[in-house]
Amino acid sequence: MCCSERLSEEEEEEEEEEEEEEEEEEEEEEEEEEEEEEEKKKKKKKKKKKKKKRHHF
Repeated sequence: MCCSERLSEEEEEEEEEEEEEEEEEEEEEEEEEEEEEEEKKKKKKKKKKKKKKRHHF
């Protein structure tokens, strides 16, 4: 009885750790996505500026 309880506790701890790691990974991915979006916006803005500078006479 005792051994199985210990095992289950260890398993629970492992599961919790795995869940935490997964959550952290998801958060990191979200942050990366946000950064990418910001970069895209910046690039778009730069492109817009370039377009504004071009004047055809």
